[in-house]
Amino acid sequence: MKQILRIVLVLVASMQLARAAAAGAWANQAQVSTAAQTNFLMLLVGNTGTTNDNALMSVANMTSLIGGVGASPNYPGAFVIDDAGPKWLNPRNYMVFYEDFNGNISPIVNASVGASATWTFNQPLDTGHFGIWRAMTGTTSTGTGCGAVGLNASFMCFGSGVWVMEALINLELASDDTEDYIFRWGFGDALTGGAPADGAFFRYNDNVNSGNWQCITANNSTYTTNNTAVAATFSTTGGAWTRLNVAADAAGANIIFSINGTSVATNSANIPITVARATAPYIIMQKTLGTTTRVCDVDYWTWFYKPTTPR
Repeated sequence: MKQILRIVLVLVASMQLARAAAAGAWANQAQVSTAAQTNFLMLLVGNTGTTNDNALMSVANMTSLIGGVGASPNYPGAFVIDDAGPKWLNPRNYMVFYEDFNGNISPIVNASVGASATWTFNQPLDTGHFGIWRAMTGTTSTGTGCGAVGLNASFMCFGSGVWVMEALINLELASDDTEDYIFRWGFGDALTGGAPADGAFFRYNDNVNSGNWQCITANNSTYTTNNTAVAATFSTTGGAWTRLNVAADAAGANIIFSINGTSVATNSANIPITVARATAPYIIMQKTLGTTTRVCDVDYWTWFYKPTTPR
C-alpha cells in the first residue's frame, strides 16, 4: 500500500512552527511515494499525486528512516509531517542539505582554475527555474569550472549509512572536436580536473559512449563504469534540465544512479567506504580543447544522509 508522507525540508527551532505545521499550514508541500527504484521511495515536491514529475530525491526505506524520531526537541532539525503528525529529524540521526541558489553566496564554493573559469551566480534561463548557479570553463583550453563544499574534496565516505544526492542541471552546449570538455557531477575528489581517485559520479563527453551518460564509481583510482543509453541534452535557454541522482545503501555495497527519476545503473564495485578513501559532493566542467567557455547551470542541489549509528 502506497504511503504518502508530506515532508518539508526546512530548518526550524520553535514549538510555534511545529504547532502551525500540525494545524496544516504546510500541507500539500510534498509527498513520498513508491515508484523510483526497487526498494526505494521517491520524495516528490508539489501537490499530492502519483507521478514522479517533480521528484526531489530518492531515499532508501523512507518509512523506517523517518520513523520514531519523536516529538519536537528544542534545537534545529528538519521538520517532517506524515499521517501521524509532525516529527523532527534529529541531527544525531540525519543530515539534510538543500541549496536552491537564491543569491550570490553559497556553501558550495568556487574551486575553479583558469582564466575566467568560475562557479558563480547567474540570472534565470527560463521562467520555471529560479536561483541559478553555473560552472564555466573559462577561456583557456585547460580551464575547469568547479563547485565544491568548502573547497574540501574529502569530508565523507560511503558504508556508514544511506546517502542520497540530487541536482537539477542544464548543459548549455555539447562538447565537440573544436570545443571539447568533460562534465562530472556527483561525489569526487579531483577539484582541479582529471578523474577522481575516489567517488561516485556521472560523466559526459561527446567522444565517450556516443555522448551518453556514464555512471562511475572510483576507489583508489580503480573504476567501475556503467555506460547508459541516455543521451545528454543541451540548451542555452533552459530547455535541457536534467535531474541527476546518486543513492548509496547503508553498507556502501550498491550505488544506484538515476536520471530524471529513472534508474539507469547500479554499481556494486569500487565504492569508497573507508576514511582513507574519503570524497565529497562536487561539480566540474573540465575543458580539454578550445578556448570558448562552456557552461553547466544548476537549479538546485540537495543531499540526505542517515548514519547507521547515531552521531
